[in-house]
Amino acid sequence: MAEHAVILLAEDEEDYVLLVKKAFSEANIKNPLYVVSTGTEAMAYLKGEGKFANRAEYPLPDLLLLDIKLPGFSGLDIIKWARDQPGLAGLRIVVLTSSDQLKDVNDAYRFGANSFLMKPYDFHDLVHLSKVVEEFWLYMSKTPESFRPAKNQMEGGSPKKADESRETQPAARPSSNLVNRISSILIVEDNPLNAELATDLLEAGGFHVRLAGTAEAGIQMAGEILPDLILMDINLPGMDGASAAKILKSDPATRHLRIVGLTAHAVSGGVGSNSNFDGYLAKPIDTHTFVASVKAFIGDKAGKR
Repeated sequence: MAEHAVILLAEDEEDYVLLVKKAFSEANIKNPLYVVSTGTEAMAYLKGEGKFANRAEYPLPDLLLLDIKLPGFSGLDIIKWARDQPGLAGLRIVVLTSSDQLKDVNDAYRFGANSFLMKPYDFHDLVHLSKVVEEFWLYMSKTPESFRPAKNQMEGGSPKKADESRETQPAARPSSNLVNRISSILIVEDNPLNAELATDLLEAGGFHVRLAGTAEAGIQMAGEILPDLILMDINLPGMDGASAAKILKSDPATRHLRIVGLTAHAVSGGVGSNSNFDGYLAKPIDTHTFVASVKAFIGDKAGKR
């Protein structure tokens, strides 16, 4: 399905649309990409109405990349409406926006978004993010057969427009991978994209994940939650990962914790000889082996609740 999965981009900034298309080309993403520039067009496309009525010409998407601040219907309106449509139950909705408002983040997840990502305006960061989105949402993430998008016309009313008040909705039901958490993992990583990818992969594998952006925050959080495993970036700003690992291994309360170093350098010599790490994983993350490698470090706990 991944090679033929259809992507719909709802984005009103023409320059950013061109940037996304260029990033897809650079990332060698060959999936069909369709673009709409308003919330009204996004609604019409998903419903198969108006100029989008011909599904042979405008196929129902498998992945929706959605800006929140769209003219007409807002992105939040579209999420809320889409999650009430049986024919869109399998649609993966990834918010890609410049908004960093906590309310937008909370509302997006509450209404049923699968992920909330900030727009990178650096081209190389956008290429990297495009690869991450494609790898996870189109290759690794699976939906039950009964929940995949029906390739026929849907029924259902339209949501209120962006300038109309929205009623409070109950929280979205948690996905099945939230039910039987098996192990807790603390990721200490200052790169948001690396942290996002690792978190998505591990949560899809059933782990409970916490994040810290600095060594100091990681040390404090490790003492508070006592995770089953710590994934520690070696090159952190300020205090580095090796120094943080030494502090944790010197403290009787945390010396038993397993700490795995994340490094972009070959594990040999000085890095490999650091006895405060229980092992190492290479960066960039290999999405095909990452979860299995983490489970191997945790051991038989990975298969138990």
